[in-house]
Amino acid sequence: WAYASEFDLAPFLQDNFVPGGMEFNDDGTVMFVSEYNWDHNDADGRLHSFNLSTAYDLSTASLDSSITIPDTSGSERFLEPGDGRMGLEFSSDGFSMFMLEQHRPKNSNTPTFEHVLKKFTLSTAWDISTADMSNPTVHTFLDSNDSDREAAFTFNGNGSRLFVLDVHPTSSIREYSVSSPYDISNLSLVREMSLDSEWFNYELYDIALSADESNLYLSGFGGGLTGG
Repeated sequence: WAYASEFDLAPFLQDNFVPGGMEFNDDGTVMFVSEYNWDHNDADGRLHSFNLSTAYDLSTASLDSSITIPDTSGSERFLEPGDGRMGLEFSSDGFSMFMLEQHRPKNSNTPTFEHVLKKFTLSTAWDISTADMSNPTVHTFLDSNDSDREAAFTFNGNGSRLFVLDVHPTSSIREYSVSSPYDISNLSLVREMSLDSEWFNYELYDIALSADESNLYLSGFGGGLTGG
């Protein structure tokens, strides 16, 4: 692969906000970017959609719409975008939108992190201005039965499988079966694959599945390490 183009998000981000997740629609003509407050304030996030006049060509992007992502972290935690634990994905038909949020404790009185996967419904496919942001379906990954650092997620093509990248206290990929396509209210753990012995497990940020579902891809920071 070769470097092609870039798109400067700075003019569209609020002060002290950083990007959280990015996704494209099914044909690459719309790009979505979420942003969250860096200053650990009780602040809502924002989600932007950009139209691309040439599919997947960032140099042709222009802002289409922006909506608010309500902060539901509660009084004891806050939305924490600083270490990359935010995710964004859509169902294959564009009528469902999913966000993974990291809720970090405000102090030692609340020792556990909270990682929340939310599903929002759109009345028009891929149009975030039609998203119902007030009534999401929520799955919370609890420390007691999962772990405390779910970093990223992805679905297979028909929404019957959910893959979750976990990075603390150990690194692994968890696979869940989904009883109805994209229905996160009823997830069943199928298997878990440890990544602890891999050279690249230091800081992992994202996970993706190939179109034919034969390969999983991970991105992250190797901590100065290299491997084959």
